[in-house]
Amino acid sequence: RKKRVEQSSVHWTESYKPRNAKVCFPFRTLPASTENFIERLPSEILIKILSYLDVSSLFCVSHVSRLLHQLSNDNILWQKIYEAEFGSHTWKPSSAEEEEETAEEEQKQEEEECMVSRWKKMYFNTVARQEIKKWRRDLKDVNPYTGLPNQTEWVLRNMNVSWELTVSSCTGWETTEEQSRAHFFETSVILSWSQGFIVKYRHLS
Repeated sequence: RKKRVEQSSVHWTESYKPRNAKVCFPFRTLPASTENFIERLPSEILIKILSYLDVSSLFCVSHVSRLLHQLSNDNILWQKIYEAEFGSHTWKPSSAEEEEETAEEEQKQEEEECMVSRWKKMYFNTVARQEIKKWRRDLKDVNPYTGLPNQTEWVLRNMNVSWELTVSSCTGWETTEEQSRAHFFETSVILSWSQGFIVKYRHLS
């Protein structure tokens, strides 16, 4: 009887599992290095990968980490992007612009050379100048009666220009309302801001 009782008790303890019992699994050690495997690649390979990205994607990647920020500003990389977009002709600034840039570069040369590529600056400056020339060319046609360009509304709408209204109280509390509508006329434009409710302002300055 003793043997039977012992066997049955052992069988009962093995089959019994409390509801709150925790099951333990063998412990696995994590790898020693937990850093990003992409950043462990050689810089030459990373720059080669970044060369396949477009400008907008490259700008987003530069905000991921310090290493990618440094590599995405590589001077040779942006030189290839500039030449692929605008050709091999380099932009030469005028004498007045050159004097201003040399004065600024002397003050911030050490910081800018480490962080920002010269070809990157040249790329965005060229893009900005082309956009300015484009809308200036569209605004050449002037209305003889008003003296204003005829294509003002068309240019502003194509450039997605919008206005915001920011109101600040005496206590420093600010509210910003986005533009809801814009009505263009020959000599003026009427803007309206509305978010479904009307805010009462006694005085605006």
